Amino acid sequence: MNVYLICGFLLLFLFFVFMFFGVLIVIEDGCWLVDYKLGDMIGGVLEFIVVFDYMSVVFFSMVLLISSCVFFYSVEYMGHDSTPYRFCFLVLLFVMSMGVVIFSSNLVSILLGWDGLGLVSYVLVIYYQNNRSLNAGMMTILFNRVGDIGVLMGIVWMMGFGNWNYLVYVNLMDDVNVGLVGFFIVLSGLTKSAQIPFSSWLPAAMAAPTPVSALVHSSTLVTAGVFLLIRFGSYFLMGAFSWFLVIISGLTILMSGLCAMMEMDLKKVVALSTLSQLGFMMMILGVGCWWISFYHLLTHALFKSLLFLCAGYVICNYNSEQDFRGVGCLSNSPIVCCAFNVSLLSLAGFPFLSGYYSKDSIIEFFCLSLMGDAFILLMLLGVLLTTLYSLRLGMFCVWGDVVYGVGVEVKGGYYMEMSIVVLLIFAVVMGSVLSWWIFNVPVVLFMNMYIKLSGLMMVLLGVMIGWVLNMKSWGVIVSSFLLNFNSKLWFLSWMGGNGVSVFVDEGYSYYEYSWSEVIGSWGLNWLVMLCVFVLEWLSNNKFTLYYMFMILLLFVWLLM
Repeated sequence: MNVYLICGFLLLFLFFVFMFFGVLIVIEDGCWLVDYKLGDMIGGVLEFIVVFDYMSVVFFSMVLLISSCVFFYSVEYMGHDSTPYRFCFLVLLFVMSMGVVIFSSNLVSILLGWDGLGLVSYVLVIYYQNNRSLNAGMMTILFNRVGDIGVLMGIVWMMGFGNWNYLVYVNLMDDVNVGLVGFFIVLSGLTKSAQIPFSSWLPAAMAAPTPVSALVHSSTLVTAGVFLLIRFGSYFLMGAFSWFLVIISGLTILMSGLCAMMEMDLKKVVALSTLSQLGFMMMILGVGCWWISFYHLLTHALFKSLLFLCAGYVICNYNSEQDFRGVGCLSNSPIVCCAFNVSLLSLAGFPFLSGYYSKDSIIEFFCLSLMGDAFILLMLLGVLLTTLYSLRLGMFCVWGDVVYGVGVEVKGGYYMEMSIVVLLIFAVVMGSVLSWWIFNVPVVLFMNMYIKLSGLMMVLLGVMIGWVLNMKSWGVIVSSFLLNFNSKLWFLSWMGGNGVSVFVDEGYSYYEYSWSEVIGSWGLNWLVMLCVFVLEWLSNNKFTLYYMFMILLLFVWLLM
């Protein structure tokens, strides 16, 4: 039997098991803690605590569902791969590392899963062995190392309290040391979730295979940072870091939206849309509504993984063409065409799809916060930009015509379409289903009618603006500087790995052609020749120097 099918059915079985336990936990409104004491240390107790609450079980169920669909999808997408066992082992190891992060309440065990995510993601990004993948993988692991340092510093700081379990710090929210732990956790979450200024690694990580991108960049790696902040946010993060999170996430939403409008690579546009939605999660997390952030995390995982799988289907059927200006007209695949439309509309926040429920809740709760009108306008601008690049992607990939004349051959088969259909069903219905669970008690919000309709108005405005822009040339509307500035991700890659590489390369060249010559062979040769010249001159003028020295001594003696 195919190894992809075995792994897919295994994870699908685990999905039903965890979903059953999740329903039981939600009904009982309880939480199970399993404590394994590993030993005592000088700084505290070393223990492994597994937390089975509604949040961890339901989130891990979504991870298992998407992972199983990815394995079924890989039966045909990765059928040409010569090392299927390596691929399956890496993906299973990635899911296991994600499970360690989700179910742990001890910061030491969280670090184990955190490091596992970073290491396995690096191996998956460089799965295709070429220079582009190697550069992307190096950028990914170096940025994630910063987050690992944040978790490690949090562990060191928690040693002063004698316990690494964050559940015991509920009554210590106002302590300065706990605030420092919160700073380190926020740093870790920002790097893993690719917020500004750590955003450049996420589009670069699109060098990985598309099934890996559907899993890693929708429901696992990038959402691990948000989930960690949600875990800590309900305890002691939201007081001191609210403004910081809102500002950083707002800039990330603006940057990702503008860059997605200028990008032509299909997978990079989807990655930038992920960056934008992570900014929405962080922004509502900054005002203390962590349950809304978790709600959007779940719905986003479903429709974004669906969008990645549809993008992979398009790339597979157009001879690995990732420039979406050369693809279009998916009428030969009505199932994929429907799924692509649903995922894009859900991303834009079209009513009654999964993305609408969570994004509308984010807008409503954020508008009722005390963050000010400027941040509300920034969030609404992010909704407008999301609609614009979603409509632009749909016009080229779904409703447009083939520009380059690439021959279309339907290569996707039963398993690829089955995976897409399963995620399509969940992306349509889970937004409404999860709303009954997230808001299990009546929530009454008093707001202006314009605030209530602001999200829908931005979607409609984005549709109209996108339709007008589609009728005009982008080169006339956008200047070359803005086009270059946004297509290069606000030059964040130069602030990270590329800038350091260029600086080191220029420094090495300057050293190689100047300083190394001075202190190397040329400098040594010049010094030896100088010494030889001095010795030769002394040898030729020794009698003259002798008489001059004697006259000088006689003159000094007469003066004394």
